[in-house]
Amino acid sequence: RLAIDRSFPVAGHGTVVSGTVASGSIGVGDELEWLPSGRSVRVRGLHRHDRAVERIGRGARAAVNLVGVHHSEIARGQELASPGYLVPTRVLSVELQSVTDAPRPLRHRSRYRLHLGTADVTATLALLDGSNEYSGEGAVVGQLFLAESVSAVHGEAFILRDESPPTTLGGGRILQPHARRIRRNDALAIARLRRLGGADPADRIA
Repeated sequence: RLAIDRSFPVAGHGTVVSGTVASGSIGVGDELEWLPSGRSVRVRGLHRHDRAVERIGRGARAAVNLVGVHHSEIARGQELASPGYLVPTRVLSVELQSVTDAPRPLRHRSRYRLHLGTADVTATLALLDGSNEYSGEGAVVGQLFLAESVSAVHGEAFILRDESPPTTLGGGRILQPHARRIRRNDALAIARLRRLGGADPADRIA
């Protein structure tokens, strides 16, 4: 998996994207899925620190020469992944914490900027604990309804910022990366969501 931070053309080679490999590895000749479009692309070449390599693993910066997409179609925040690994979504269930010195609380049904991987998208927050605002100690569960599709995995970190001025108000981790809408009076679904954020792996699996 690689979150794209930029795309550019290289004469004689075509489209190149750059980013950091978040998991697994990328090899020359691999068929990858370009998300959120779901189109298939192929790795023509790889560079790490301006040196051509055959494979690049987790944690490393990579420049990936792609076949099957024009550089003008690619935008920051899109991703490359093994086919079928990620599912684009516009609803995320999350565990959320407020920043200690936040200038204002997070509010139910308010709009924010979600920063996830290299993506920066508009999100509407739903607080599921019944309150209309949150700025206290500890974590709460909620959902984010997005203006554009993103890709995520369980446990992935994110940040929420005000749209204007761009102030960081909170952050957290993803509990359900491909979620359905949960109503505030659905106690069973909310309890299940809290279990997904628990420390016990067996409980999360159950």
